[in-house]
Amino acid sequence: MMYYLHRLSDQFGGFNVFFYVTFRAVAAAITAFVLSLLFGNYVIRILTALVWPTCMAANRELQRWAAF
Repeated sequence: MMYYLHRLSDQFGGFNVFFYVTFRAVAAAITAFVLSLLFGNYVIRILTALVWPTCMAANRELQRWAAF
């Protein structure tokens, strides 16, 4: 997509910013931040749900060994 916006720089002068690596790096960082705000809570809940039964099984195993 950046390539097509870059090609528009011939018609519109404002699209010259896509030539700069710093602009693209900042745009990538902002995109990553926004995506983490939108989907972060959902991903954390799913990963917690996946790990929780494993932690409980490990906890039961430790309690069984502690009883010896």
